[in-house]
Amino acid sequence: MLNFLADYTEFHFQAEEALQKAMGYPGLKEHMEKHEELRTTVQELHEMLTEEEGPTDAL
Repeated sequence: MLNFLADYTEFHFQAEEALQKAMGYPGLKEHMEKHEELRTTVQELHEMLTEEEGPTDAL
């Protein structure tokens, strides 16, 4: 499920950022920073799951 979330997040963000750039969206930089925060969170969750070999109380 987490792999799907990571893949879909990347697909969605790339499409959204391209559209916002093409439209000249004034808040693009800030919006992209929020996207990067979520990418980092998903990556950290993935690493936690991998390192802990499954769900834990922290996850």
